[in-house]
Amino acid sequence: DLLEFIQLYFQEERPLGISKFALSPFHYVIADRLHQCFEWKITRLIINIPPGHGKTELITKSFPVWALWNNPHTQIIATWYSTTLTQWFSSEANQYYASEAFRKVFPRNKGISPQQNTKEYWKTVEWGWYYATGTWGTITGKRANIFLIDDPIKPDEADKSTVIRDWVNSWFSNTVPSRLFNPENDCIIIVQQRTHDDDL
Repeated sequence: DLLEFIQLYFQEERPLGISKFALSPFHYVIADRLHQCFEWKITRLIINIPPGHGKTELITKSFPVWALWNNPHTQIIATWYSTTLTQWFSSEANQYYASEAFRKVFPRNKGISPQQNTKEYWKTVEWGWYYATGTWGTITGKRANIFLIDDPIKPDEADKSTVIRDWVNSWFSNTVPSRLFNPENDCIIIVQQRTHDDDL
């Protein structure tokens, strides 16, 4: 279970000295929808949530690791408005995947490929992957079963710049679906703090 895994990870690994991921009722709703995305019961999911509620920890870091264990061939693209931050989140997801807590839960996992293991792009031995880039970054040549879009635009820019909003919406409509292996079955997940009516 995704929520059981993230709680175990915090208990065992204590990221940033924190030993507990505090769960609220909405986390159970989010986890249920993520499970349905993974099972191809949902192909488009939008989660609107304010900052400070564990959205990135649960969705951008933990969920990909959980998905890669349940199907080690899963291929994931994750984006954020900042390439640097997206790759930082990717690096932390990588640490989740390599952790002792992960091995306790998923002892048969074969691990991360030493041939491809960077903050931007890491692969499992079984050819699953996590590719991290910014909304403005390149994803040419990469495709995914799960496409994560976490805060595609800075919240303080979303309500000020029509140009940026329009560019992000165009990118979502024209580029993102073309990066899925199967646009009808693969999942796009958007998670953000909405600050404007025309936000993605």
